[in-house]
Amino acid sequence: MKKFIETENLLKSIKADDLDTVYNHTTDKAAEWAVSGYLEHANNLLQDLWNLHAGDPGNVRRQLEGLRIMWALTNKFPSTIPFELRDIEEIEQENVNETFFNSQYENRSLSDMLNQLEKDIQNASGFNYCVLATRAVLLSLENDLVEDGKKFIQCWGAGYMLDYNYMVGYLTRNRKSSALLLEGILAPTFELTNEKCQFEYGELSAALKKRKEEGRTLIYGGLSWRKLLEKISVLAIKEDPELYAEDMTTSKWLGNDPAFEEDILTAERRIERGRGNTTD
Repeated sequence: MKKFIETENLLKSIKADDLDTVYNHTTDKAAEWAVSGYLEHANNLLQDLWNLHAGDPGNVRRQLEGLRIMWALTNKFPSTIPFELRDIEEIEQENVNETFFNSQYENRSLSDMLNQLEKDIQNASGFNYCVLATRAVLLSLENDLVEDGKKFIQCWGAGYMLDYNYMVGYLTRNRKSSALLLEGILAPTFELTNEKCQFEYGELSAALKKRKEEGRTLIYGGLSWRKLLEKISVLAIKEDPELYAEDMTTSKWLGNDPAFEEDILTAERRIERGRGNTTD
């Protein structure tokens, strides 16, 4: 599943994946909403998730610790939290140690470090982009450069939307960066609104409750064979259209017209004759 958690994919995961996978993906979705400023929706989603499965918090520890800081800043906690909360200063110090492990920026002026980080971010991708953008945010805010901090948060968000390999908790496990995120400055970048989050929460909440009541089911278990084959055709063509003939990619259908009955009977007679000529 993409790190940028598409609700359509998450709904499928809730229906068909094992509970630990559902726990991890849904926690990521809640973290995504929280960094966009929609903490209440994130809390509601987490509460529904924990009602289904209070999984191993160690698997998503940094996401949850970032949320823990946001809860403290707003005094808005989920009604029940199935794990112990670490000390915030301890979390922040560990985060500094994890995001500033590279010494190449040491012994330089603040402006030189930020300029170099900005250049390096532009040439980076994947996890390295995430770490560099986070480092620039935290360095800016630690020195009260709020506008620079906001600029680098936008850089961080742009990389997230490119589906880079991200560790969301690196950005949120800090009170200054979390305070800015709670203002919703990433909501436009993430194309999220309160109405969209509310709608998606309704879908996800219903799916989690259904999973609790009915257990694990097939993703397309309720479809007819025809509808199932249509979906398979669309997904297969989307994955690699060059594998298929032009008429198939145009129609979005990989099937062929059915054989005529006479052709089927002719083929059956040929097979029977072949069996009659077979000797032991």
